Amino acid sequence: GSAKAYEGAELYWNQVTDPDLLFLIKLHELNNPQFDHKPVELKEYMKELYLNAKDNRQQGLIKNTWGTLVADNVIFYRHSMLKALLELKEEYFDNDPVLDFSTACALYTMGKYEDVISKYKHIKWYYSQALIRSGRIKEILPTLSTQTDFNKSSAAAVWGDWEQVYAIQYFGITLHQAYFNLGRPEQIFADFPNIQEQGADAHFLRADYSKVLTDYPKDILPYYSSLRATGQFKELKSQLTKNPLIYLNHMVLAGQYNELQELPYFEREFTPDDAALLMIGDSNLAAKHQPNNQLVSVPLAYLDHYRSLWEGSTSTTKSMAELDAQLNGYYINPLELPRYTLPALMAIVTGNKAKATEYLKEIATTKKNLFEQRLWHNAAFILGDIPQEMFLLQPQTHQVDSRLTFALAVKAEYNNSPVNALKHYLSYQKIPQYQKEAQAIINEFVEWRISQLM
Repeated sequence: GSAKAYEGAELYWNQVTDPDLLFLIKLHELNNPQFDHKPVELKEYMKELYLNAKDNRQQGLIKNTWGTLVADNVIFYRHSMLKALLELKEEYFDNDPVLDFSTACALYTMGKYEDVISKYKHIKWYYSQALIRSGRIKEILPTLSTQTDFNKSSAAAVWGDWEQVYAIQYFGITLHQAYFNLGRPEQIFADFPNIQEQGADAHFLRADYSKVLTDYPKDILPYYSSLRATGQFKELKSQLTKNPLIYLNHMVLAGQYNELQELPYFEREFTPDDAALLMIGDSNLAAKHQPNNQLVSVPLAYLDHYRSLWEGSTSTTKSMAELDAQLNGYYINPLELPRYTLPALMAIVTGNKAKATEYLKEIATTKKNLFEQRLWHNAAFILGDIPQEMFLLQPQTHQVDSRLTFALAVKAEYNNSPVNALKHYLSYQKIPQYQKEAQAIINEFVEWRISQLM
């Protein structure tokens, strides 16, 4: 509630003398906005409340409130608040298994994957996701038969086994992606005619943003992504009071990171998610916010490697062999550009057409059913195996127009036409960021090519 509501309530609470009622009032005070962003005060208040609880029932109520506070702070990625709550639990009620799920959730949100893996194997969702983010997906294999369908589907998606994801038929975003990877996006609506809640994902990947906005206002991720994809920033801003993180992260993806830093509440409220970190492209920022998340750190390590090359340096932070050894066998979307697209592009622009052709043909023959077929369509188009019309009809049509502009530039370089390449790169650069791939690596590659071709 608001601070004013609390002021009004306190006039009544100050007259209460019954000890049990006084305890409940003090417990309710934990919802008071005065504790927002004040981890030390929150921990001290809860400690006093817990130490003065008269029986197990009161202690149980405090523990329940602790779980609620964890959930509230997880939503906003408030690491300092979660740290204080975990310290409180460790000091005063660490041996209560009822709190294991909330504890694993807090540790996972803070990027403490090793703690999740070593202590909370029985919390299967967080255990498997912590392994995936730590680059240790192979450790899931021995336990896969005992995992939930969600975890089986999630693991199979990471290593690119979309036939397996399709076979499991666990209804969620990975199943949507399976249909797109296997080249039959429309079939999902035939197979699931009663799609309600999660149908938004499929419509979003088909760039049917108006359908998402009209029919799926409660499906938060695709709904707000559709607002961003259509440039409806005023509507996005209306989320500021409910969830400032949604607004801030989406505006970062729309290319507004520098402007956002001028906002008075930015530093207090902003914790970048995976996608925002890839868009900002700052390894140090990623290390600060998500130090153990290899799904972010490895793509950014590739970016640092390429930056060295683009700046004309002969020494790079890590060799390609070292980079490729990390997350080996992973086929996650953040690796599409740095691990699979960029090597071919670098061979093209450095004049090694034979090597470039080899890369592109390997993609065209062995990697069709990955990355919603974006990678394959790029390679096939650059090689001249498919016309522009077929490129535009690929399964995943989100941002397909800007992807075509980029592919035209690269194809021109492949065909030794630098004038045309420059024209298309400049066209790509002029496209608003919200209509383009939200990764720093693609923007910086384009800037480098323009500087070289001008």
